[in-house]
Amino acid sequence: MDPLATSLSTTSDLVSLPSGSVRIQSVGQGPVVICLHGNPGDARDFDPIVSVLSASYRCLRIDWPGYGQLSPPLQQTVSVAFLFQLFVELMDKLNIDSSILLGHSMGGYIASRYAIEFPNRVAGLVLVSPAGFTPSNLMTQCFIRLMGSPLAIPPSALARRYLRHRNETTGPLIDRTYADYAKPEVRRTIRQLWRSFLDPAANLLATADAMTQPVLVILGRHDPLIKPSVDGKAIQQMVGHARVRVLDVGHVAFAEAPDQFNQELALFLAAFGKPHFTSDLALESKAGYEVPSLSQ
Repeated sequence: MDPLATSLSTTSDLVSLPSGSVRIQSVGQGPVVICLHGNPGDARDFDPIVSVLSASYRCLRIDWPGYGQLSPPLQQTVSVAFLFQLFVELMDKLNIDSSILLGHSMGGYIASRYAIEFPNRVAGLVLVSPAGFTPSNLMTQCFIRLMGSPLAIPPSALARRYLRHRNETTGPLIDRTYADYAKPEVRRTIRQLWRSFLDPAANLLATADAMTQPVLVILGRHDPLIKPSVDGKAIQQMVGHARVRVLDVGHVAFAEAPDQFNQELALFLAAFGKPHFTSDLALESKAGYEVPSLSQ
């Protein structure tokens, strides 16, 4: 195993890869859970769950180029294809045989695509309002073009719409979004990333049935971007074995309702043989783990 894979015990490391650099934050010991953030966002978004999850798992959180403390690449357009390539290179360098991937929004796309293309290296998937499963039509394409243009809705304003609940976690998330979007290079990165979803290859519906791993999908009933009635139904149709949970939140379930999210996560991990993490939460019985109606 590459020495880097064993040296990231409770550290933050800049990792150089053939196509660029990423920053990894690592905490805990045990089976590996890799957290992939959305657009905008950074590794700190996962603070509410990592503090609990790391009791029994080794949590790796990644900052992509142009996010968190990393500057965007100077001569490279930031796209989902570029970030996916970086993730493939990172996994090769870390030489982790198997891991659980937890991806939010854009990170959900990267996690899902990696599970499709490298099925033997993914033990399970946790997808939180994942991108890549929205059926493409004129309306979605126009919205993507808008968000990829200088006329885009500022992420800070958008966050106020897609965050259903305000708490001590979502407040700092919004503050970080305001501060980051004030930087021209960050605005450029966010818009480039949005535009890259116009590429037909960024839609996973045609290949989603190749996801054979255990899959937990957590959606927000009030999410204006990834809707249970649209994206959730599409995922259920293509990934029939996926457990789809719809919580009374917006786009960032783990920040808006961390206790409920951690409960769902613990139940899912225990269901396919991974050690459950320490929690004061009372878990439901497995028999009661039902997929709710997505029509709400």
